[in-house]
Amino acid sequence: MIPILSRKHTAIIVMVLLFLVGFVVFKPNSLPSVDIVDIKGANVVGTPTYAWGDFWANWRKAQLELRVELQLAKEMGLNLIEIYIRYDAFPKYDYWKLREFLRIAKKYGLWVIVTLNDDIYPSNLNYSYVEQHLKAVVNEIKNEPNLYAIGVLNEYNGRFGTNTTFAKWVIGKIREFTNNKVKIVFDLVVFSPIIEGNIYAVFRNLDVDFYSVSIYSIPPFHDILPKMYPTILETLQKILGKPIFLGEFGWRTDREKPEYNEEEQAKYYREVLERVNGKFGWSFWCLTDYKILKEKWGVLTENLEPKPVVDVIKEFTHQ
Repeated sequence: MIPILSRKHTAIIVMVLLFLVGFVVFKPNSLPSVDIVDIKGANVVGTPTYAWGDFWANWRKAQLELRVELQLAKEMGLNLIEIYIRYDAFPKYDYWKLREFLRIAKKYGLWVIVTLNDDIYPSNLNYSYVEQHLKAVVNEIKNEPNLYAIGVLNEYNGRFGTNTTFAKWVIGKIREFTNNKVKIVFDLVVFSPIIEGNIYAVFRNLDVDFYSVSIYSIPPFHDILPKMYPTILETLQKILGKPIFLGEFGWRTDREKPEYNEEEQAKYYREVLERVNGKFGWSFWCLTDYKILKEKWGVLTENLEPKPVVDVIKEFTHQ
């Protein structure tokens, strides 16, 4: 008699099989090149159970979930992930974990953007510490073949406004530590479809290779913002003077408000991707829900089950 497995046991078996697939299937010697306009990515800070600092502190425990979520990212048709590294990450100097992360991602055919200095604010800046931390991180990963770029800081203007002092200093250090052999990306955040050029012009022609933009919807712009994505990106690309891609967008499903549900998430992604895909590269926040966060932005649940939006994403990655 064939035993009937519970849903929990079935899920565990599936996760183990996906874990093993990572060792067998995705072992490319080199990844296909990806132009900025062809980026189709997701943002991560770990796994559903282990996020941010907990991810690195529990690196071995997080391996199973990590491989499953990267396998699912690959099945979605994604070609890149971006991971944010907190400024206080790796307190035990175990920077090798980040290098290992890139190598695991490579097994699943994924390029990686590593964005530094997450959650640095002017009040806690210690340039000496930041330089040591930055140098250690960069030296650990700069020769990895699937390192797509190094990010200066996520949503820079949301933390520093129009002050570019820290940005220019970090960019200079990355150039120095990589011997100018690794691409640099600079991220800005937009909350309104009304682009005031003088606010963004201060970031024009920084010594970076390209820019990314995080665009989020806040009232009263929910209904009109998806239609404005191409205009926002085109306008900012002209202002900034270099290639640009949509570095973050997303929609919540935690039902804090009635519209924060899976149906609206799928609708929002479709409205955005119909207008952006093929014109600009894109990456969404975020790949999975995280247990420590009340806000649920992921396209995968805490149990790594796909939400309806995954089918929408596949429509635009498999064209």
